[in-house]
Amino acid sequence: MRRRRLRRLVVGVVLVAVVLVVANEVATAVAESQLASRARLATRAASASATVGPFPVLAYIFGQGRVPDVSVTLHDVSFTVTRVIVGGVLDLPAQRLVLDLHDVSVSRSGLLAHQEVDVTGIGSATASLTITAANLSAMSGLPVSLPGGGLIAVRIAGVTVTGTLEMAAGDHLVLLAGGRRLASIALHTGNVLSRCSMSVVFGAGQVIASCTMAPVPKSLLDALAPAGGSSGEGG
Repeated sequence: MRRRRLRRLVVGVVLVAVVLVVANEVATAVAESQLASRARLATRAASASATVGPFPVLAYIFGQGRVPDVSVTLHDVSFTVTRVIVGGVLDLPAQRLVLDLHDVSVSRSGLLAHQEVDVTGIGSATASLTITAANLSAMSGLPVSLPGGGLIAVRIAGVTVTGTLEMAAGDHLVLLAGGRRLASIALHTGNVLSRCSMSVVFGAGQVIASCTMAPVPKSLLDALAPAGGSSGEGG
């Protein structure tokens, strides 16, 4: 009899554990889908994905009202080119924008009542924007290469000259070559990157502009809010 009771208890515990794991996986998938979709709409990106963690996400949300980390990756984000000297395009389709969010507060009531992930606060956020040589070429209307080591080469009238990329006013990326400002790109899109003072790091074939926001502007919270409303405090 005792063995039977013990066996039933073990089976019950295992079943509860399985249900909790499945519920956590479903909730995580829903949260990632909602946040990726909202960020894509806010930035007009071609595609987006998100990861929420660490495991177990439900325990963090219902136990602490927060999750430690959320990462959103957006592909082909369009930025406005405010000035073009040659015949470039008026939008810069940057290859990738990654938003790493830390100490993310989530409304418990929104999740229970509406199955909505309502982000009510973000402790800090780091944005990393990847721009390729092909992106810069399309934007400026000139062949641009990034051989690495912080070098930029621009071909003007059949001659290759050394160029530079500089940040102006904290969020404008300026391409200069041959003594001319070829283009200026505003790196704030859909208010996701408002008040985000960026720095630039060069790599082979690409340049990465990044910044950290703390405190995080309300515009970023609004970008991740459910449709038809903006984020606010919730319990």
